[in-house]
Parts: sequence; structure tokens; C-alpha cells
Amino acid sequence: MKKLFAFLIAAVGLVACEESVDKSDLCGKWKVTSISDAIDGVPDGEGYDGEFEGDVIYTFNEDGSYEIEDAGEQEYGMWAYLDSVLTMCPDELIDSFVVKLVSYTGDTLIHQSDEDTEAGLVSEVVTLVRVKEQQ
Repeated sequence: MKKLFAFLIAAVGLVACEESVDKSDLCGKWKVTSISDAIDGVPDGEGYDGEFEGDVIYTFNEDGSYEIEDAGEQEYGMWAYLDSVLTMCPDELIDSFVVKLVSYTGDTLIHQSDEDTEAGLVSEVVTLVRVKEQQ
């Protein structure tokens, strides 16, 4: 998971969504269900498909704070969604990072980050599903 966040820190992207998304649409809890990685469009085989050591949960709060829970570790920071751009700034980092919203359907959120490296363009696509609050 640390690889995911280190990768996202360096990621820069623009946002393109299938439907109009407001900041309030993103608030709540989201569970990571898959992560896929590719170099220059070719899958590298190091992705994830539902088998983390416990759930990875993103929580976007209305006050602009966020938390990511992963195997007992937490990352906290601030987030913003403005003019179709999702920006996350972890508390322990000076720099923020931007991810591209690839798709949003209300219950599913897919974001992508891209980074130019010596190996080529490295892309990571993360799929999250909304966690339903228990009554």
C-alpha cells in the first residue's frame, strides 16, 4: 500500500468523468476493490484484485479532511474537488497530488494516476465502491 501512496504523490492528471460530480457526491466511505498497474499501456502484473491484508478504506469528509485506512495504518490529510479536479494533500507531506476521475456512477469511483518514469508512462487505476452505512 505504501507503493500506492508513494506513486500517487508523484502523480499528476486531469479529470474527465462520465457524469457531473459534485464534491458532496464523493463524501463518505469507499472501499478499494481493485488496483491495476501498466507501463506504457501494458499491464505489469503487479495489480490487486480484492486480496489486501484487510480492507483499504478511503473516507472523504464534508469538512475537506480525508482518511485512508490500510492494514491498521492510517493516512490523514485534506482533499478538494473543484472544477473536475480531485486533489489530495497528506498531512505529513508538503506536496499535494492530483488524480484523474475516470468514472463515477454513484456507487463506484474509478481514479487513475500517471507518472512519467525512466521505464515509461506508469499508470495506476484504482476502483472503489461506496461503503453502505449500516442501519
